[in-house]
Amino acid sequence: MRIISIMVVLAVAVGFAAAVPAAETDPVPPGQLTPGMTLVGPDATETYGSIGTTWSGTPRERGNIFSVATAANVTQIEFYLNPTAAETFYFSIYRKTNDGTVTGTYTRDLITSVAVGTTGQQWVSSGPVSYTLDPTYYYYMSVAWDSVISEYFRGTEATPFATGFGQLLTGVPAGSGHPATIDNTYAAGLFQPYYQRLTFDIVPVELMSLSVE
Repeated sequence: MRIISIMVVLAVAVGFAAAVPAAETDPVPPGQLTPGMTLVGPDATETYGSIGTTWSGTPRERGNIFSVATAANVTQIEFYLNPTAAETFYFSIYRKTNDGTVTGTYTRDLITSVAVGTTGQQWVSSGPVSYTLDPTYYYYMSVAWDSVISEYFRGTEATPFATGFGQLLTGVPAGSGHPATIDNTYAAGLFQPYYQRLTFDIVPVELMSLSVE
């Protein structure tokens, strides 16, 4: 227990020392941290995008591509949606080796589904997940639905912009279906971000090689 306490104190101290002002100036809902801040958990949340433009249809898969500068553990993925009836939503994380270009084939590394029975504009959550983002990869984090028409939203913010663990590089309309692989043809900065929240913990460099028993 003493080791755990020391590590938590170190993590918080490192995070506060590294915090930088946010580059984004768009309003963030109360209680949310501003994009661009360095975050140390547990369970810090960032919001990307807004209700800038509204789209709708089915089936759809939509999401954002991220680069990673500091390892982080994602514990929840959310998208702001407006389903017109009960639907199952699929949350996926795809990855591709960071070779300097965001285009290419992404392989699905995580998928989880959630049944939503309510209609109207709402944050739809993946529920608890645990997935570590590694700086050696790009990540496409998406939500998909197959049957019911749902509205979805894309902000007006220019991409790329800073996040607490790296950068949001571009929004990506990846067709439909939550397949095992996605061939991304969209370059960084091509689209504004889809309206998304991520909850995650930064893994400080000083602690990445340590373990607690």
